[in-house]
Amino acid sequence: MQVGLIGLPQVGKTTIFEAMASAQGKGASHMAVTKVYDPRVERLSEIFNPRKTTYAQITIVDHPGLTSQNQSQIFNKLQDMDVIVHIVRQFSAPHVPHVEGSISPLRDAKQVFSEIILADWQLLETRITRGREEKNPKKRAIWERELPVLNRCKEALEAEQPLFDLTFDEDEEAILRNYALLTMKSFIVVLNVEDVNDPADDELVTWCQDLNIPLIKVCGQLEKEIAELEPEEQADFLADAGIEQPSVHLLAQTIYDSMKLISFFTVGDDEVKAWTVRQGDTALTAAGKIHSDIARGFIRAEVVNYDTFITKENMAELRKAGLIRLEGKEYLVQDGDIIHFRFNV
Repeated sequence: MQVGLIGLPQVGKTTIFEAMASAQGKGASHMAVTKVYDPRVERLSEIFNPRKTTYAQITIVDHPGLTSQNQSQIFNKLQDMDVIVHIVRQFSAPHVPHVEGSISPLRDAKQVFSEIILADWQLLETRITRGREEKNPKKRAIWERELPVLNRCKEALEAEQPLFDLTFDEDEEAILRNYALLTMKSFIVVLNVEDVNDPADDELVTWCQDLNIPLIKVCGQLEKEIAELEPEEQADFLADAGIEQPSVHLLAQTIYDSMKLISFFTVGDDEVKAWTVRQGDTALTAAGKIHSDIARGFIRAEVVNYDTFITKENMAELRKAGLIRLEGKEYLVQDGDIIHFRFNV
């Protein structure tokens, strides 16, 4: 899963990227793989004391600050992203002037979002216009089949309604998938504040709520400093500051949730690992995430949810109490399931 970070120049976007990248310490100058922190993985690791602990991961891409000169190029690159995260500036720093000359989170958020809506509208308008002039019978037939949903999307965009706010059937989704429309992607706003205790801009909060856009408040500079500390020092720093967890952890989890992704776990002395599947995926799909041979030779899945496991913290006791279930291929995996697959190849 790829996540694109965007924002106007001088909003602290790269600082937040570096905070997320430093937590993993891996990646290119503009791209990094970062873990999705999950306290359940941490607790399972404490219980099993494995040689290796592996969290779910996401890839984040830091795009250059948006300007009128590079906007089209960046929007084209965003078509390859699964999630768009817009960094909006609230902090004031006289030595770092805002490109608009003043701090206005709502203005910045609406400006960028309007440009994204316009980009989608232009793409659809081009497709509709070219289809109307199409002479090839087969291509014309495809266009006529697509036209109702394209017109519906175009009308929504003209009303400044993002496409992620609409509902589509399977056929419509299949049509629109070919266009990689930006407002069909998961969209998150991150408000970069000066201090962790600063309240979020009220107007921006209301705007995000009206559009069903998740809003995360982050103090970018502080998050970067936290990420650069050793784990033990991080814990002490957070405790002293009265912070429950770094905000970039919450951001990573929000990104994960926005894609309707869930985690199941495999546990043991060798490794505790979080595996990623989509809501509604079956046990067979989950088995294939680990290895194709496990899916091919699937016999059954032994399942206990984390919340049940944590009541005893011992597989033998759970088995004795009859709390470990046997599930078949069609079982729908639930977030937090601890699964052991039985298979034969």
